[in-house]
Amino acid sequence: MNSKKGNKRKRIIVGTIIFFMLFGAYNLIWYQITYSKYDKFSKDMEPVFKGMLAQVYYSTSYHCREDGYQYSVKYPDYLFYTGNLAISNDDDTCSIIIWPSFFGNTKYGVMIQDEQDGYQIMVDENMEPIDKYFAPIIDKHKEVVKPLFDKANERWDTL
Repeated sequence: MNSKKGNKRKRIIVGTIIFFMLFGAYNLIWYQITYSKYDKFSKDMEPVFKGMLAQVYYSTSYHCREDGYQYSVKYPDYLFYTGNLAISNDDDTCSIIIWPSFFGNTKYGVMIQDEQDGYQIMVDENMEPIDKYFAPIIDKHKEVVKPLFDKANERWDTL
């Protein structure tokens, strides 16, 4: 009877050890994959700290202003693979958000604020809207959107 109890206990202990080893390995792999990619994006940028104790921990948001544009990088949250890159003009009338993918499916969003309305439009790498309904809006604001795409590509080489 005692040997059955002892074997069951050993299996539980071994299973628990294996679980924590696999979980630790997954954490290390996740950290290496995400942070190696996003460290390149946030090079030469200042960390953004939020909260009283935030400076004790590694920042996951970075920001800088350069040549009349605001750039920001948001690292993926814990055990997620999606962060984002953003660029906006100084008057905040247009912004681009880029969600880099590790698997070649990078997504792009454009936020446009004109005199009366605001738009959030998903586009492809050629600035073509995914939903063709928004094509006239993108065309109308192309002179503002195009320089943002060019600056994003210049800084992050994502397009």
